[in-house]
Amino acid sequence: MRRWRRDLPDVFDPWTDVERLIDDFKEGLSSLLRPLRYQKIRESEHPIDVADLGDRYEVQVEIPGVPKEDIDIEVTPKGFEVRVEHKEEEEERGKSWIRKERSEMSFSRKIELPEEIKPEEAKAKLRDGILTITLPKVKPVKKEKARKVKID
Repeated sequence: MRRWRRDLPDVFDPWTDVERLIDDFKEGLSSLLRPLRYQKIRESEHPIDVADLGDRYEVQVEIPGVPKEDIDIEVTPKGFEVRVEHKEEEEERGKSWIRKERSEMSFSRKIELPEEIKPEEAKAKLRDGILTITLPKVKPVKKEKARKVKID
């Protein structure tokens, strides 16, 4: 984007300074927004689905390959938090070589719910990489069944 005046190298060109300021501003703004883009990607790697089933909420979190010992769930009357911290180390040896790999994954999600829940009755299970949390409501709301209306 920078234009250099080759025909007059010793002459002051105000546009060069303006273009340099714009470039510096764009670079600074990109570096500020980079962590936000990274956070969005990280959150989408472990989607959380919350379903309102009338008398309870059912939460599903995709966390494949994580044992239940690495998962921490806290429930309050207003919502819940899921924290995962998983470290894995693998070592393989051959006749004249060694391969050692490490991986680490951690994330935390805190979600407030619109209706109060009973923390003491919350249940969780982990099956096939999907964590399911059941959160009973304090005041269950009866789900109204929808009725089809015929058009005359």
